[in-house]
Amino acid sequence: MSTQAASGEDLIAITKEYFKRVDSGAPDLLDLFTDDAQIFFPRFGYAHGKAEMVPFLVGLTTAVASFDHPEDRMVFTHGGNRVVVEGAENGVLASGVSFPGDARSAGLFCNVFEFEDHLISRLHVYADPDLAGVQPELFPWGGREATMRNDPTSIPASSSQMQDWKSVEAIGSVESTVLLLQDLLISKGIASLGKFDHGSNARKSGLTLDDEVVVVFGSPDVGTKLMQDNPDVGYDLPLRILVRDDRGVTSVSYRDPKTFINTYGLTTSRPEVEKMSELLRDLLGRVAKE
Repeated sequence: MSTQAASGEDLIAITKEYFKRVDSGAPDLLDLFTDDAQIFFPRFGYAHGKAEMVPFLVGLTTAVASFDHPEDRMVFTHGGNRVVVEGAENGVLASGVSFPGDARSAGLFCNVFEFEDHLISRLHVYADPDLAGVQPELFPWGGREATMRNDPTSIPASSSQMQDWKSVEAIGSVESTVLLLQDLLISKGIASLGKFDHGSNARKSGLTLDDEVVVVFGSPDVGTKLMQDNPDVGYDLPLRILVRDDRGVTSVSYRDPKTFINTYGLTTSRPEVEKMSELLRDLLGRVAKE
């Protein structure tokens, strides 16, 4: 890492290199970031650190076959350790559909970069995640087709940001992963309160659903302290982990309990929340595929 402070020209050059690597699919894209960098992308949410950035990049490259960010359409604004880039993008989705096509977003984007020395420490991307405009039902307002006949009650509520959703690929099947989680809980002296087998229940009703199981567990000694802090947190207790078949891959996921702190205004029980978060992180680490 350079010991000389980066100039505005240096930072703009790094942003240009970022877009070049995105467009070329360069495997060393993450080398431009600090180890604890934060990124935000609409509908994906936040990622903190390179490990959490990988699922975002995998998902993006799976959905998009190619990107092109013409440099001659970019406007760079520099101030302090920040560079804001306005521009337009185009490309081809994995389905073969070109974008932006006739999408109302016109492929416009605005990226906000922040730097530590010569590395990107924070990147917030503001762009229409519906790149090709194939989901017009999500945006019934605006455009020539919009009329007063649009029923505002039919506009779907936007999904909550998934920045605190943690997920890993497990070693074995859904069934074996559930059993392993239950064994791990027993070894830690934590009560496994059962499971909800959504896949099995669906099949019993004559419906089709891939294997999907929710493992429920907790400790009254810990959970009670949260509810003494705010009884409403009981809605999100006990803790749970989702294990499901994701197109042949076993996915294990949970929502980080740290979200409880802001959602329920927890104060005195924050140490217990930290313990819950550490427990879930440890469990996922033990079932994750290396």
